[in-house]
Amino acid sequence: MRRNGAAPPCRVLLDEDNELIRTGLRIVLDAEPGITVVGEIAPGDDPAAVRRDTRPDLVVSGRAGGAFTGLPVVVLCRDASAEELERAVRDGARGLLLCSDSARHVVEAVRAVAEGKGFVAPSLAGQVLDQLTSCLPAPRTQGSARFELLTARELEVLRLLASGLTTGQAAKAIHRSQATVKSHISHALAKLGLHDRTQAIAMAYRTGLITERM
Repeated sequence: MRRNGAAPPCRVLLDEDNELIRTGLRIVLDAEPGITVVGEIAPGDDPAAVRRDTRPDLVVSGRAGGAFTGLPVVVLCRDASAEELERAVRDGARGLLLCSDSARHVVEAVRAVAEGKGFVAPSLAGQVLDQLTSCLPAPRTQGSARFELLTARELEVLRLLASGLTTGQAAKAIHRSQATVKSHISHALAKLGLHDRTQAIAMAYRTGLITERM
């Protein structure tokens, strides 16, 4: 129920290969105030031509993209797989539902997208959040920012020491003198605010800079 008067008019184009689903969508949407189904795309039709002839405000589709570039699209996903969701989002979907979702959710999606909003059906919300979480960078652990102060050589020396090498062995590994290695260690400790190399190595493991012993 809308509180602020009648819904703004919305011209909808249906793009769905399954005739039964397409017919059901037309019946549901045409029954809603302010929503008019102005056209349908069946298998074999030219989507660009139908779009040009019907001039819709948005598309309800079993797919997205292609001839609908520049139009908001409500996509009816066949399943909740990561591949299906990623494809829909990459193709410009502004609304996401499953084909099995209720008529009420289809109407809500169309109205939301027509108003410039996005819509994700409850049936897909969990999967969408999982996908978003998987794309986020890992949180930075406490102390990890300090290692950004170290030079590449200082980090290399720290990793060599963490692998169990002595100062002399680390010097040979990087083809430098022991004095140079000790200087790198001293500078690294000062930047990290630590007293000895053992503390530095422990912090490197704790923050994930070093994940396993060589």
